[in-house]
Amino acid sequence: MLILILILILFIERGLEVPVKLETQRLLGIVRLMGELYNFSVIPDIVVFDLLYHIINHGHTTTDVSNLKIIGPTASQPIARYDQAIAYDPRIPSEFDPPAEPLRILMVCEILNTCGQYYVHGKLKRTRLSRFLLFFQRYLFTKASLPFHVDFTLVDTLDKIEELGRAAFIAEETKKNAKFHKSKNNKSFKAPAIEIKVTLLLTILN
Repeated sequence: MLILILILILFIERGLEVPVKLETQRLLGIVRLMGELYNFSVIPDIVVFDLLYHIINHGHTTTDVSNLKIIGPTASQPIARYDQAIAYDPRIPSEFDPPAEPLRILMVCEILNTCGQYYVHGKLKRTRLSRFLLFFQRYLFTKASLPFHVDFTLVDTLDKIEELGRAAFIAEETKKNAKFHKSKNNKSFKAPAIEIKVTLLLTILN
């Protein structure tokens, strides 16, 4: 199974480094498969988040990585990393990711649509997802405009994540409320704002 995961990641890596994307559907299928592998507990969530960050960061750095040592891949870390921290900024131009290229946005949406429903349960996972969405928002600012089908896909994905996150949060609060207030006259509570920060993204897109 590790060999399969490494092959999939190599395909993704190659796709991110090809300026002219000729295998869009194949790439989307591969990242969807990675999401399904998480759904069936084949890979941990840290691998999925590493992949999400890698998709939006790859190529956007001024650090000379030619002399850095690469660590991995290993069974617990299928995505290889450099031996020191690298500063990434999507505002740094990259020939791998032109301003008019929306493929990486579609790849992120494909992963979130496949396994994002599992990241809205539990405070830790919601925090990780919320943090990634902030970096994703910064990445979206580098795209002057998006094709209509990409814009619709992005908005639908964020709407879905927000709705699932709110429902999960309310269910958790209801369960917590039931544990501490068992009397029949319990007052209904009003769920606070969901921790997943997608509202600002939707406002910007609209």
